[in-house]
Amino acid sequence: MGRQVSRATARPPAAPRESPQRVGQGAATIRVVERIDLREVPRNLADIVHLVHGSKARLVVHDANGPIGSFVSLADLELLEHVAGDPKRLPARRDLADLRKALGGAHARDAFAQRGILLRDGEEAIALVPLADVEALEGIDTQLDLEVARRMLEDALRERDGEGD
Repeated sequence: MGRQVSRATARPPAAPRESPQRVGQGAATIRVVERIDLREVPRNLADIVHLVHGSKARLVVHDANGPIGSFVSLADLELLEHVAGDPKRLPARRDLADLRKALGGAHARDAFAQRGILLRDGEEAIALVPLADVEALEGIDTQLDLEVARRMLEDALRERDGEGD
């Protein structure tokens, strides 16, 4: 992952909080990753949607065996589908009540087995993605960070060389 950042982020109030971690930092982008235990998700689902919808936050869901998936923005889902997706295969859509019910059952982990879109009031709000997609997003962020750093270095060198003439 990355260094920790001291940046306040919104989070579900009852969810156990772990330190936010920097996942990707570009010229104008800081991604903050929060973690929540799978058992806390059903009772905090509305807060999770509020936290992730339209933001740069990702909420990684874990259980006793480690991370299993994540709630991400629709922009992150679109990026995943563009880079590593099957454009013919649409993610399943489910509403809050349906997901809450699924997460309360014995097969709660299965909710994160494939990509899905969570609906709020009939509108697409956020996405659920499996662990492999979380790792893919982190890789994309790292690559973008490297590209931004290279551009910044090139700009600094051009500026320095221009001043030395």
